[in-house]
Amino acid sequence: MARAEEARGREDWKTMRMDLGLGVKASIGFGTGSVAVCVALGASAPADTSKRRPNIVFLMADDQQAFALGYAGNKDVKTPNIDKLASRGLVFDRCYSTSPICMPARATVMTGMYEFKTGCNFGTGGVNEKVWRSCGYPVLLKKSGYMVGFAGKWGIRTEGGFEYAKTFDMWGGFDGFGQGSYETGRNSSLRKYADRYPHVTKALAAFAVDFIAAAVKSGKPFCLSISFKAPHKPHRFFEKDTEGLYDGVVFQRRGNYGEEYRRILPSQASLGRQFAQWGEWAPEVFQEHMVRYCRLVSGVDIAVGMITDALKRYGVAEDTVVIFTSDNGYALGSHGFQGKCLPYEEQSRIPLVIVAPGSGCAGKRTDALVANIDFAPTILDFAGVPKPAAMDGVSLKPLLMDRNAKLHNDIMLIQNWGTGKCDFNKTLAVVSDRWKYIFWPYGDKNINPSEELYNLTDDPLEVDNLVKRNANPEVLARMRRVYGKDLDLWKSECVESYRSFGTLFDRGVSWREKRFHGPGRKFVTPELYLKVVGKPPPPGVFSKKRGGEGKRK
Repeated sequence: MARAEEARGREDWKTMRMDLGLGVKASIGFGTGSVAVCVALGASAPADTSKRRPNIVFLMADDQQAFALGYAGNKDVKTPNIDKLASRGLVFDRCYSTSPICMPARATVMTGMYEFKTGCNFGTGGVNEKVWRSCGYPVLLKKSGYMVGFAGKWGIRTEGGFEYAKTFDMWGGFDGFGQGSYETGRNSSLRKYADRYPHVTKALAAFAVDFIAAAVKSGKPFCLSISFKAPHKPHRFFEKDTEGLYDGVVFQRRGNYGEEYRRILPSQASLGRQFAQWGEWAPEVFQEHMVRYCRLVSGVDIAVGMITDALKRYGVAEDTVVIFTSDNGYALGSHGFQGKCLPYEEQSRIPLVIVAPGSGCAGKRTDALVANIDFAPTILDFAGVPKPAAMDGVSLKPLLMDRNAKLHNDIMLIQNWGTGKCDFNKTLAVVSDRWKYIFWPYGDKNINPSEELYNLTDDPLEVDNLVKRNANPEVLARMRRVYGKDLDLWKSECVESYRSFGTLFDRGVSWREKRFHGPGRKFVTPELYLKVVGKPPPPGVFSKKRGGEGKRK
């Protein structure tokens, strides 16, 4: 029975492989943990859900570029199961990660708050227990009667050592807040799946099947959050089922791919890991690297198929809201960059599909401006749980009824991470329905703080910075005001540890009055600075102490 379940969930994959002349090499079947639950429960009819609140399955990939999915129009990547979700749900074409890097993005997803209110990022701090208890959507759902489960990459630093895993009725999270491993057996809470599923992506799907079976037996509504590791680096451990899938595929590059499009950006954008690691996506390795990245993407797709098939098998598919997204995007060589963090579209835009059976929006799309601050409020709204006042996001449910509804005037995009706390390429941006404004605060004797303004309707690849040619001065003035308004919100509501960043991002404070953190680790070197700026760094900029000429207030 279990083997048949996985086989049914992968029929599209069989067809695709046959169409490509690859044959079918998948090893199918469930792990012993799944089998034990299925035998215990049998094929019993699902609990009566006619008067129940909907179940919720939240699926989040890691480093999934919004444009690297089949339903997004990419003909190179193979994602039939995620594409099926898109055909059954509402596709959000303008969803952003407000802090496009793992840790702060995940804290925002769980709490519905901007980074400056969670205080969570690498090197800045973690989520405290009070915030988790008052705004963590799994906590609030459990209090309201939901069975809650989590598996995969937790990725959130917490303060005070509180045991967040005990929030959940079933826990399959990676150890600590680190990256976890693609090797299932190296993740202690998932070890029982290692023999059947040595790659962690399908092991997470097996956990999900177990959870769904147990939740159906409990009779409670449930919320399952699966946080995949893929397609995060290292891009060298793959599901065997994806072997040969991309043989012969010639991947198309986005129109802003390459170093020529990096050189048109402010220098600050290149003074970070994103340009330092550009060689991983350089022309001579692009095709081979895309194969590896997309094999991980397709592994997630297989797991999504296993999970959605389990919902059908246990008779709860029509009673379950399914959400698919990612923590952040990924450059894949666009603008000559590797990785994430920066506010450009490839790195800050994220996929979002919401399948809500009976909503009437199957196969439809919306270009409404939304963000990951909205995920927790949306999940709570589906469950009928009031949204805490501290949350910055709003429920996306109105868009299921009116795809043209306007929920946000603008969204903040925060890049507050640097190796060794380096401030060189930290930035704050605001994006509206049509415009994106970016402010780069770092300055020294060679570099002035910089601004960018893009018309995303006419220039979706962000290659025409209107500030450089003094175009649209009225729009620039307006977006500066929007930026100032959002920074005022930061200053008034941020945690104590983020007050200094309010000064860092303040356009009204000269760079000479600020005190910047210089590089404390690899990537940003004097050689990189010289390559980007064309001049050697001023004295003191690369000292172990803080660089800059003034003092950060």
